[in-house]
Amino acid sequence: PQDMGRLCRDAVDEVRASYPDADIRLRLTDELHGRWDGSRLSQLLANLLTNAVRYGTGPIVVEAAGHDGQVILTVSNEGNPIPGRALPTLFDPLTRAGPADRRGTAAGMGLGLFICRCIASAHQGTIEVASSETGTSFTVRLPRSPA
Repeated sequence: PQDMGRLCRDAVDEVRASYPDADIRLRLTDELHGRWDGSRLSQLLANLLTNAVRYGTGPIVVEAAGHDGQVILTVSNEGNPIPGRALPTLFDPLTRAGPADRRGTAAGMGLGLFICRCIASAHQGTIEVASSETGTSFTVRLPRSPA
């Protein structure tokens, strides 16, 4: 048994410790309890938040909401859109959507989003991305009690 609200708070705190200037806002609504691997979901959240800090601009919004037997997580940020040509392979291993990290940290190997997809799939969930001139959002949908 896990509390997605606690997992989100912990992931936000972890990323804020590494990026103290990041403006991360957390919105938790409805019932956020379920049966998941908390360590893996913490990893998923940390990967999405770190990407938002590195590649986005402005505030980052983390939302978690319970709906109809599932929990929906969304990590959104402002900034340049992910190029349309990169979207079909964004969750593939060893793939990067853009050039080097804007914050000066070492560039990743292109495994973070692949790992996020694997974690979502292992929980019988999904992960999607939407990116436009107004910003980028990653949405993860997880059943409360995967088989």
